[in-house]
Amino acid sequence: MWRMGYALAWGVLVCEPDLLFGEPIAMMPQALHHVTLRPHDIDAARDFYQDVVKLKVGERPPFDFPGYWLYIADAPVIHLVDGSGTLDAYFGDAPSAGDSASGEVGGGAVDHVAFHYAPEDFEPVRESFERAGTPYHHQVVPGLGLRQIFVKDPDGVRVEMNFPAE
Repeated sequence: MWRMGYALAWGVLVCEPDLLFGEPIAMMPQALHHVTLRPHDIDAARDFYQDVVKLKVGERPPFDFPGYWLYIADAPVIHLVDGSGTLDAYFGDAPSAGDSASGEVGGGAVDHVAFHYAPEDFEPVRESFERAGTPYHHQVVPGLGLRQIFVKDPDGVRVEMNFPAE
């Protein structure tokens, strides 16, 4: 049985599993904590997540590599980091020939990042994209009425904006 609810302080979907396939679960994640992206242009990515997605740049620990943490309320949900060797060292990885020096960053592909918005924000967001000439795609999830807007960040990561049916 799955119960689903929102952890409002974190702004993320929380799944509370009782059983999975009839078996008790000893350990399960409680929520998505954050997504870390290594953009090619960290300032352009910061501007996109602030201006388009409406996240807020906030406090970040004094790491020895450049970056930004972007927040929903009190939760730093998007971490933008420079793809430097100091970041690789932090993660315990030895720099390789294909790392940031050649322009390749990150450890794998991210298809999309999804955010939840209030139902009444759908039209104002869509209209702001129209006014600004921001390319977007709109869908409605069949059977749920969930309205979705898709945009891409400066590195081509798709951002999914979900607006429940009113």
